[in-house]
Amino acid sequence: MSSTKTTEDIIQYENPYYKVVTRNGYFIIDEGNDVAGALVIAETKDGRFVLVKQFRVPIDQTTYEYPRGGRSGPDETLDQAAMRELREETGYGVESLEFLGLIHPNSAILRTGVAVYYAKLKDVPEFERDHEVDEVIYVSRRQMAEMIRNNEITDAMTLSAFVMAFTKQALDRM
Repeated sequence: MSSTKTTEDIIQYENPYYKVVTRNGYFIIDEGNDVAGALVIAETKDGRFVLVKQFRVPIDQTTYEYPRGGRSGPDETLDQAAMRELREETGYGVESLEFLGLIHPNSAILRTGVAVYYAKLKDVPEFERDHEVDEVIYVSRRQMAEMIRNNEITDAMTLSAFVMAFTKQALDRM
């Protein structure tokens, strides 16, 4: 297949949240932004990481994931989206927020990426969380690694973000 780039998209389906287009015979899901949302690796004061447990309809399974979500509107920045999603899903506010990078969750069909942040959390949850998630759990680095090894965490964005953070920490120590 040619590596020639083209910008001609043919809309196959469209709704208020995304559209499906074809380009050069490929189907692409376009959420309208180059970066559609944010994921937050949230660490508590005692060094544990916050995961959310929730049922995901497309895979018919309960997953463990870092908190994440899309922008609430076109004027919301990615930093704001990260803090809002964290607050909504866990009840926590942040002491500090650091942008780690960008991931493309499925570059074969999704045009948009997700911004990855690392947050140091305030002492205790300050807000009432919404009920998007079933449960908020706290895990150590070792527990997180064991959950990944035991195939308890299968969410690609969470796995990518974990590697991103682990790599940054390893490089910072060199």
